[in-house]
Amino acid sequence: MDQHELISFFIKFGLAAVIGMLIGLERSQGGEDNFKGHVRDFVIFSLVGAVSAFAAVEYANAWLIAIGFIGVLVLQVSGYWAEHRLDNPDSGITTEAAALITFFLGVLVVRDAEELAIAIAIVVLLVLSEKSMIEKFSSQIQRFELQAALKL
Repeated sequence: MDQHELISFFIKFGLAAVIGMLIGLERSQGGEDNFKGHVRDFVIFSLVGAVSAFAAVEYANAWLIAIGFIGVLVLQVSGYWAEHRLDNPDSGITTEAAALITFFLGVLVVRDAEELAIAIAIVVLLVLSEKSMIEKFSSQIQRFELQAALKL
Protein backbone atom coordinates (compact mmCIF):
# COMPACT_ATOMS: atom_id res chain seq x y z
CA MET A 1 0.00 0.00 0.00
CA ASP A 2 1.59 3.27 -1.08
CA GLN A 3 1.46 6.54 0.85
CA HIS A 4 -1.30 8.10 -1.28
CA GLU A 5 -3.54 5.07 -0.78
CA LEU A 6 -2.83 5.06 2.96
CA ILE A 7 -3.79 8.72 3.29
CA SER A 8 -6.95 8.04 1.30
CA PHE A 9 -7.97 5.30 3.74
CA PHE A 10 -7.23 7.55 6.74
CA ILE A 11 -9.56 10.14 5.24
CA LYS A 12 -12.27 7.56 4.50
CA PHE A 13 -12.15 6.04 7.98
CA GLY A 14 -12.13 9.54 9.48
CA LEU A 15 -15.20 10.51 7.46
CA ALA A 16 -16.95 7.32 8.55
CA ALA A 17 -16.14 8.15 12.18
CA VAL A 18 -17.41 11.73 11.81
CA ILE A 19 -20.69 10.53 10.28
CA GLY A 20 -21.13 8.08 13.16
CA MET A 21 -20.26 10.79 15.67
CA LEU A 22 -22.86 13.21 14.26
CA ILE A 23 -25.62 10.61 14.33
CA GLY A 24 -24.56 9.57 17.82
CA LEU A 25 -24.60 13.18 19.00
CA GLU A 26 -28.13 13.60 17.68
CA ARG A 27 -29.26 10.42 19.43
CA SER A 28 -27.60 11.40 22.71
CA GLN A 29 -29.21 14.86 22.62
CA GLY A 30 -32.57 13.62 21.40
CA GLY A 31 -34.11 13.97 24.83
CA GLU A 32 -35.16 10.35 25.16
CA ASP A 33 -35.54 9.09 28.71
CA ASN A 34 -34.63 5.58 27.58
CA PHE A 35 -31.58 6.47 25.54
CA LYS A 36 -29.97 3.33 24.11
CA GLY A 37 -26.80 4.48 22.41
CA HIS A 38 -23.93 6.83 23.01
CA VAL A 39 -21.76 8.80 20.62
CA ARG A 40 -18.99 6.22 20.88
CA ASP A 41 -21.41 3.43 19.96
CA PHE A 42 -22.37 5.11 16.70
CA VAL A 43 -18.75 5.85 15.84
CA ILE A 44 -18.02 2.16 16.35
CA PHE A 45 -21.02 1.08 14.24
CA SER A 46 -19.83 3.26 11.38
CA LEU A 47 -16.26 2.03 11.72
CA VAL A 48 -17.40 -1.61 11.80
CA GLY A 49 -19.10 -0.92 8.47
CA ALA A 50 -15.97 0.75 7.12
CA VAL A 51 -13.68 -2.06 8.29
CA SER A 52 -16.07 -4.67 6.88
CA ALA A 53 -16.08 -2.94 3.50
CA PHE A 54 -12.29 -2.55 3.54
CA ALA A 55 -11.81 -6.23 4.39
CA ALA A 56 -14.34 -7.23 1.72
CA VAL A 57 -12.33 -5.35 -0.91
CA GLU A 58 -8.94 -6.57 0.33
CA TYR A 59 -9.99 -10.21 0.49
CA ALA A 60 -12.47 -10.13 -2.42
CA ASN A 61 -15.21 -11.48 -0.19
CA ALA A 62 -18.44 -9.47 0.07
CA TRP A 63 -19.65 -11.83 2.79
CA LEU A 64 -17.41 -9.93 5.21
CA ILE A 65 -19.81 -6.99 4.98
CA ALA A 66 -22.72 -9.30 5.75
CA ILE A 67 -20.87 -10.73 8.75
CA GLY A 68 -20.21 -7.22 10.09
CA PHE A 69 -23.85 -6.31 9.58
CA ILE A 70 -25.04 -9.44 11.36
CA GLY A 71 -22.81 -8.54 14.31
CA VAL A 72 -24.28 -5.04 14.56
CA LEU A 73 -27.78 -6.41 14.04
CA VAL A 74 -27.37 -8.96 16.85
CA LEU A 75 -26.19 -6.22 19.21
CA GLN A 76 -29.15 -4.01 18.32
CA VAL A 77 -31.76 -6.76 18.54
CA SER A 78 -30.44 -8.02 21.89
CA GLY A 79 -30.35 -4.48 23.28
CA TYR A 80 -33.88 -3.76 22.08
CA TRP A 81 -35.15 -7.07 23.44
CA ALA A 82 -33.56 -6.46 26.84
CA GLU A 83 -35.02 -2.97 27.10
CA HIS A 84 -38.42 -4.03 25.81
CA ARG A 85 -38.59 -6.90 28.27
CA LEU A 86 -37.27 -5.12 31.35
CA ASP A 87 -37.78 -1.39 31.22
CA ASN A 88 -40.03 0.04 28.55
CA PRO A 89 -42.44 -2.11 26.55
CA ASP A 90 -43.45 0.94 24.47
CA SER A 91 -39.94 1.85 23.32
CA GLY A 92 -39.46 2.53 19.63
CA ILE A 93 -36.76 1.27 17.32
CA THR A 94 -35.52 4.55 15.89
CA THR A 95 -32.14 4.37 17.59
CA GLU A 96 -31.64 0.77 16.47
CA ALA A 97 -32.58 1.66 12.89
CA ALA A 98 -30.19 4.63 13.02
CA ALA A 99 -27.41 2.30 14.17
CA LEU A 100 -28.00 -0.05 11.23
CA ILE A 101 -28.02 2.84 8.76
CA THR A 102 -24.82 4.16 10.37
CA PHE A 103 -23.16 0.80 9.69
CA PHE A 104 -24.06 1.04 5.99
CA LEU A 105 -22.90 4.65 5.81
CA GLY A 106 -19.47 3.43 6.91
CA VAL A 107 -19.61 0.82 4.13
CA LEU A 108 -20.55 3.44 1.55
CA VAL A 109 -17.67 5.72 2.53
CA VAL A 110 -15.07 2.99 2.01
CA ARG A 111 -16.73 1.81 -1.21
CA ASP A 112 -16.08 5.25 -2.80
CA ALA A 113 -19.62 6.57 -2.35
CA GLU A 114 -18.72 9.36 0.07
CA GLU A 115 -21.15 11.88 -1.45
CA LEU A 116 -24.03 9.42 -1.19
CA ALA A 117 -23.08 8.58 2.42
CA ILE A 118 -23.01 12.27 3.34
CA ALA A 119 -26.35 12.93 1.63
CA ILE A 120 -28.01 9.99 3.39
CA ALA A 121 -26.47 11.04 6.72
CA ILE A 122 -27.96 14.53 6.30
CA VAL A 123 -31.41 13.07 5.60
CA VAL A 124 -31.11 10.71 8.58
CA LEU A 125 -30.07 13.58 10.85
CA LEU A 126 -33.01 15.69 9.66
CA VAL A 127 -35.49 12.88 10.24
CA LEU A 128 -34.07 12.11 13.68
CA SER A 129 -33.87 15.71 14.83
CA GLU A 130 -37.34 16.76 13.64
CA LYS A 131 -39.42 14.17 15.48
CA SER A 132 -41.99 16.63 16.83
CA MET A 133 -42.45 18.35 13.46
CA ILE A 134 -42.90 15.02 11.66
CA GLU A 135 -45.41 13.81 14.26
CA LYS A 136 -47.33 17.10 14.05
CA PHE A 137 -47.38 16.94 10.24
CA SER A 138 -48.54 13.31 10.17
CA SER A 139 -51.32 14.01 12.69
CA GLN A 140 -52.68 16.83 10.50
CA ILE A 141 -52.90 14.75 7.31
CA GLN A 142 -56.29 13.18 6.72
CA ARG A 143 -56.62 9.75 5.11
CA PHE A 144 -58.46 11.10 2.05
CA GLU A 145 -55.69 13.69 1.50
CA LEU A 146 -53.08 10.96 1.50
CA GLN A 147 -55.11 8.85 -0.93
CA ALA A 148 -55.59 11.84 -3.24
CA ALA A 149 -51.87 12.57 -3.24
CA LEU A 150 -51.08 8.94 -4.02
CA LYS A 151 -53.56 8.91 -6.92
CA LEU A 152 -52.02 12.08 -8.32
